[in-house]
Amino acid sequence: MAQELVEGLFDSCAISVFVSGNDVYVAGFDENYENGRDAIIWKNSVAQKLNDCPYQISLAHCVYVKENDVYVTGYAYNGKDEFGNNMSVAKLWKNGMQQTISKDYAEAKSVYISGNDVYVALTTGPSTVLRAALWKNGTIQNLTNEYSIIEGPNSVYVSGKDVYVIGGELKRHSNWVAKLWKNGVAQDLTDGKTDAGANSVFVK
Repeated sequence: MAQELVEGLFDSCAISVFVSGNDVYVAGFDENYENGRDAIIWKNSVAQKLNDCPYQISLAHCVYVKENDVYVTGYAYNGKDEFGNNMSVAKLWKNGMQQTISKDYAEAKSVYISGNDVYVALTTGPSTVLRAALWKNGTIQNLTNEYSIIEGPNSVYVSGKDVYVIGGELKRHSNWVAKLWKNGVAQDLTDGKTDAGANSVFVK
């Protein structure tokens, strides 16, 4: 049975869900006439606005809960670049407290907690040339080179000592190729004969 999280007066979207005990967490965004688009986390249908800067467009992509800590990743627009494109910076919220985890153009798509380590899959720039990257406890590892055109990375999952990231890449003289990075090493999941992408990874 569907449950509405907003009144529906403006555009909104629920992007990620996480269940912890009896609590249901949903990450996404809600728009309103005064402030534009706001990153939102809903807990049991009760909304919390995450971005503390008014009139700044923001969005929450993923939520992950460990014990009593709630982690959310996303982005917020931060002005325009030299070409007039919107500049966004990657955000990590822990229990509502926000941290900017990128200097250049970036969007954080997924977060995973393993022990005391925080992993975030993100797209990082500048905006004209995007890279797939993995942020771990403040350190960014590029997964693609500066000449790659990428989609995502959309999901990160940690199993033991292995870190898996999923996304896509547009190769020269080819279509979009679904990709898996394991510990930073790329693997093509499709042959490029038709467009393909990958949105989520899970290891059992």
